[in-house]
Amino acid sequence: MVGAAQTQTEQHGHLPKCYEVVEEWRTGTLDTLKMLGESDILAVKYASYLPTWHLLSVIRLMGVQANRAGPIAIEEMESRAPFLPILATALDEICTEAQLKGCRLWLDAEQQRLQPGLDNWAIELMRRHNKSATPLIYNTIQVYLKNSQNNVEQHIAAVRGEGWSLGVKLVRGAYIKHENRDFIHDTKADTDRSYDGIAEQLLCLHPGEQVSLFLATHNAKSVERAVRLYRERMEKKSTVTAFECGQVQGMADELGCELIRANEDESASTTGEVRAPKTFKCLVWGTVGECMGYLHRRAVENTEAVERTTHMRDALVRETRRRFQFEVVPNFLKLKYR
Repeated sequence: MVGAAQTQTEQHGHLPKCYEVVEEWRTGTLDTLKMLGESDILAVKYASYLPTWHLLSVIRLMGVQANRAGPIAIEEMESRAPFLPILATALDEICTEAQLKGCRLWLDAEQQRLQPGLDNWAIELMRRHNKSATPLIYNTIQVYLKNSQNNVEQHIAAVRGEGWSLGVKLVRGAYIKHENRDFIHDTKADTDRSYDGIAEQLLCLHPGEQVSLFLATHNAKSVERAVRLYRERMEKKSTVTAFECGQVQGMADELGCELIRANEDESASTTGEVRAPKTFKCLVWGTVGECMGYLHRRAVENTEAVERTTHMRDALVRETRRRFQFEVVPNFLKLKYR
């Protein structure tokens, strides 16, 4: 490994230690994949020097974010260069292992100085590995950026007619405190309109455009609008994009509970048609130092979700009472009077 690092150092100007960081990231990510089961999601982070971990769960299923690829990835993304061989080999191995386990991969977003390079990498990875209707890889698009609509159009144009599927995780954005303010929509209302408009566009694509949408948001209005459109298109037998939702555990849990219950009820119905999207909850785990940066960005990004704690508390109380009334009490009576 040292010899390979020295050879690549001579070719690309990186120190051997940088290649050791990539190797640690590769092995850490593959070790994380061993923890996952079918349908789990692994969120892959390229940048930063510190390992960060978080857990994504779909009720009983989970996925994990592994440590980060470090300075080589940062420099190559910033220069918008193609994959270096060491990164390309590592990513292909991670993608292959995830596919064998029936998992999916998210490519987490970065700051705008890195994001165009990451988008190029993401499209290339999807072109190579998203060969089925259900994508293996999803790229993250941050809608608080003014160029997000153009970015979506570039992703759609790349997939059109090439025979692979596009996976999009749509978020509002996580780096508002660190970005050039000129890159970001002038008001939150502008960001909301952009988010809802892009979600609608992706849900209403034409036949032959294979796209899957993951709506990662704590905004109830955005979710309700997207779910309503999704249901309407299914009722009309129109072409509809594969659609899922997700939120961080502890934020907008009343919204997550409502979506989960709708999906479970429709899955258990006799009609056989499920018009409610699957819903994920993201549970952050690890040491305090590993998790605080991620949680702080989520809190900044989702101020309105944090401010809804009273509403969330009341909703969770109602849900607890509902479960007690319909599950605990009947079981108690059955035991008592059998």
